[in-house]
Amino acid sequence: MDQSFKIAVCDDDQMIRHQLEKAISKFSEKRLVKFESKIFASGEELIHQLRKGDTFDLIFLDIDLVTVTGIYVGQLIRNELSNEQTQIVYISGTEQYAMSLFEVRPMHFLIKPVEDDKVQEMIALAVQIKDQLIPVFEFQTNRNNIRIPVGEIIYFESHGRKIYLATKSETHTFYGKLAEVETQPQLHLFLRIHQSYLINYQHITTSGFDHVQMSNQTTLPISSKYRKSVRERMLTLYKSRR
Repeated sequence: MDQSFKIAVCDDDQMIRHQLEKAISKFSEKRLVKFESKIFASGEELIHQLRKGDTFDLIFLDIDLVTVTGIYVGQLIRNELSNEQTQIVYISGTEQYAMSLFEVRPMHFLIKPVEDDKVQEMIALAVQIKDQLIPVFEFQTNRNNIRIPVGEIIYFESHGRKIYLATKSETHTFYGKLAEVETQPQLHLFLRIHQSYLINYQHITTSGFDHVQMSNQTTLPISSKYRKSVRERMLTLYKSRR
């Protein structure tokens, strides 16, 4: 998975940390997707990592940490770091903190003992929320699900039954049809410029009558069949984004 889904677990109970690690691993195997996870035994460790610039998509955060409470960590994430994207799931042995959590805006609250099914449900929900905030293109290759943020895709190129997906850092390959790819709603800023090319409008640096240059310095042809529709579509997109 390019741009991996990052999960943090912060709990001073070793058994809870181990249980959450296992639940994340089970979910990863079930979805055929790898999740990047980091484990913290104290709020201080997590805060240190966050202040260094590390970010997470989801944090399982114990409220009853010994010195720095989970509520303090949550307030730091929301207020000092101005981070509203990270989803927080609080864990506690009691329900007495409900009103204290209002300011932190957590995604959910789990009561110990934590059930594996509930943990996996939280991960699935956080993945769904991230997909809505940051559209992704998902495909399968070598029996693995790969999820690429749409904004990172420069273009798709087809050769026979194979499709090559180009980003600035790498190229992925999967089987499919370009005609099916371009119908996906999250790709509404992509233009079909050729039988073999579907490009991201946001990555066009220069355009000419019969070609475009992309942000990775690749020059791609605009075939005669698509020139009129490409010009019209580019004009529409340009006006809508001014």
